[in-house]
Amino acid sequence: MVTVGGLISRPERGRLYVGFRYIEGPIESTVVHASLSYRLGEKWAGIAGTSFDLGDTGNIGQRLDVVKIGESALLRFGINMDQSRDNLGVHLSIEPRFLASRRFSRSSGIDLPPVGAYGLE
Repeated sequence: MVTVGGLISRPERGRLYVGFRYIEGPIESTVVHASLSYRLGEKWAGIAGTSFDLGDTGNIGQRLDVVKIGESALLRFGINMDQSRDNLGVHLSIEPRFLASRRFSRSSGIDLPPVGAYGLE
């Protein structure tokens, strides 16, 4: 198994990742993956990702999320599509901000200050 990737990050705005993964053995796979997280404004963020198998499978899937950054919670709405399995999904989540800010920052690369750091939002 070989994995190679590159990450460009702006801690206050977002990050871009592009990677390549090659697996050989009982399962063979050559996958290119890209993801982008970007803070669109003070209250909004967008997250997008795609994966493509260079072998027979082809398009593995895409995901697009829009996140509303509120004073007390993060409201996330998104869709994901996996063409190889003919699967389409929609998701909605509400995460309390005091629990979600670390998890959101780690997964998206967008730093969220603690609630009330800049006064009432």
